[in-house]
Amino acid sequence: MHSTVSIAIACFLFLAISYFSLRVIFNYSTYHKFAYIAIPALIGFAIFSGWILFKLRLDGFFMWHLVIMSFIFYGWLRHNYMKPDDLVERSKKLSSVAGGDEFAFIKSYMRTRRYLFVSIFSYLLFFSVSYLYFYNSAL
Repeated sequence: MHSTVSIAIACFLFLAISYFSLRVIFNYSTYHKFAYIAIPALIGFAIFSGWILFKLRLDGFFMWHLVIMSFIFYGWLRHNYMKPDDLVERSKKLSSVAGGDEFAFIKSYMRTRRYLFVSIFSYLLFFSVSYLYFYNSAL
């Protein structure tokens, strides 16, 4: 009973630390200036997370971590989604207020979404590959 509770606490702490660390890294990866620096940092964090999960021997939590983080990532993508009509309307409002290019906002929005998607895909891919590498090399 005691070991089950400690494993559950370790899994929750690993998930919480991963979540907050990824929020910080994703915050930088969606800025256009820092995206090329943040992506390698994100890949390094994913490999480090896979190694930590392996070292903590939370093997049963691997799939749960992927599923829970995938739901969180889906929520982030869903939250940041803007319908095309709303995007054009907001772009027109911003261009009339700021006096800039109407399509600059659309380009920036699309680039930010692309960076977010690449960041999510990179984390899931490199976390999975690194964990599976460490797990299989120990067998």
